[in-house]
Amino acid sequence: MPAPAGSRRRIDRTYDALDLRPVERWIESKAAAEGLRIEQRLVEERDEAYLDTEDRRLFRAGLCLRLTEGDGGQIASLESIDPASTVSHRSTEPRREEFENDALPSLEASEDLFGGSLWSLKGPRPLGVRVEVHSRIRGIELRAASGTVWDIVLEETTIPLGEGETPARLNRVSIGSDTGDSAESSAFTEELELACALRSSTLTRFQAAVATLGIERPVPPDLGVARVERSHTVAEAAYAVLRKHLKRMLVEEPGTRLGADIEALHDMRVAVRRMRAAMRLFRDYLPSRIAGVNRELKWVGGVLGEVRDLDVHLATLAEWKTELDPQDGPALDRLRDWLDQRRVVARRRMIRSLDTRRYERLVERITSILRGGPPRRFAPGRAPVLSEAPELIGGRYDRVVKLGRKIDKHSPPDMYHRLRIRCKALRYALEFHGGLYGKAAQRMVDNLVELQDLLGEHQDAEVAVAWLRDLMQRRRRRLAPDTAFVAGKLVERYQRTARRLRARFPRRFDPITGKVWHRLHQIMSRSAGLRAERPSRA
Repeated sequence: MPAPAGSRRRIDRTYDALDLRPVERWIESKAAAEGLRIEQRLVEERDEAYLDTEDRRLFRAGLCLRLTEGDGGQIASLESIDPASTVSHRSTEPRREEFENDALPSLEASEDLFGGSLWSLKGPRPLGVRVEVHSRIRGIELRAASGTVWDIVLEETTIPLGEGETPARLNRVSIGSDTGDSAESSAFTEELELACALRSSTLTRFQAAVATLGIERPVPPDLGVARVERSHTVAEAAYAVLRKHLKRMLVEEPGTRLGADIEALHDMRVAVRRMRAAMRLFRDYLPSRIAGVNRELKWVGGVLGEVRDLDVHLATLAEWKTELDPQDGPALDRLRDWLDQRRVVARRRMIRSLDTRRYERLVERITSILRGGPPRRFAPGRAPVLSEAPELIGGRYDRVVKLGRKIDKHSPPDMYHRLRIRCKALRYALEFHGGLYGKAAQRMVDNLVELQDLLGEHQDAEVAVAWLRDLMQRRRRRLAPDTAFVAGKLVERYQRTARRLRARFPRRFDPITGKVWHRLHQIMSRSAGLRAERPSRA
């Protein structure tokens, strides 16, 4: 909690108090008994309004937009509600914007305030005041003859509850000293805490206000079971998988919009990809309307993929800069600047797409489908998952092995890339059913991850070569000579990397066809046989 103007010392502890009067009396008696000098600091009256969209886009992202009166205008601050929350720690550092007059029109219209964070979250939705608080803050300085100084801040906050209702009140005491955590300072703080029955504060003013007003933080809807169980039908298993990854997509959306942590976008894209993979895997057991959802998810994946690919290119450039000769740095900087410009444009396009009614309809549609559960009259979906899983997983395994056995170090890059896609499909199929087969499935996934890592590095190298060649071809007249030279060096480097990975391919592929798979196949077959002997749930 910030101290009033004039306070220069840090706050060590903050407490909640039922009443501030006992605290003031204790301070007076403590000063009289020990000869401490009391100095009253300035009293500050502070009105704060917290803005958000009607559907609480900022609150959902773990942020609050605070509006306060400043000297000659208003001050807007965008900050995390809870730095320890899943989304907030990814979101943004606290930022301030000052306005000479009413801030709201600028906050509504600008796409650049707070580094674009506000616009990326709220889009075209209007802002409104959702929470108001009024605080009266007083500062007291206690000075001992030894030179130790304690700063005590007393804060009385009122939270309006509505017309005709008595406002809620929040009292706080904050203590800081110039000796920090010394024995003298600690003893003083503990004595005050015990004498006045203070409790350590756990909520900010905003958190206390929304709790008092009964405003809940929006969370993805609970759509039902999101874990595959042995008793499931194959359709129930499919719906469980889809629910799990839809929730992940929605959880990562705020971080994707903010763009402060590129992993949020990556995780959201992976969730979309896994939903599409599940729809393909289980398509014979799902109603036909799922196909339309799959097409829309493909559109979302493409929108996210454009920005993600640029993130990967920028990360690769950062690696190049640490590994190449320092004199090549300026040339790489020019490439980075060009990519940064493309990313800004791609991010704006992505945000506008996520703000469309088309995206909203997709979320509403898939949410409705998954909440309702699989149709009971659709006979194919009523087969036990244990009886169907071996064929679903085995078919993808056969496709991996068939193509992998054809590949050698002379195979074209496209074959490696197709194998990577097939490995990903097999891995997803295993992970979707992983809870059914325990460690045996996990060992197979581990082998696939090692193979996928190699194939992914190979694909990255091939993509980098293709991208650099395309860049040199399309922009050859505008590239500085040193930039073109460095690009050529990088092409050679990635070609060497690709050759090295090809040589290592057999060592990563061979375990896929070994005893780990045979053990898993036995377990799947046995589980299917045991399940098949039981009466059908149909």
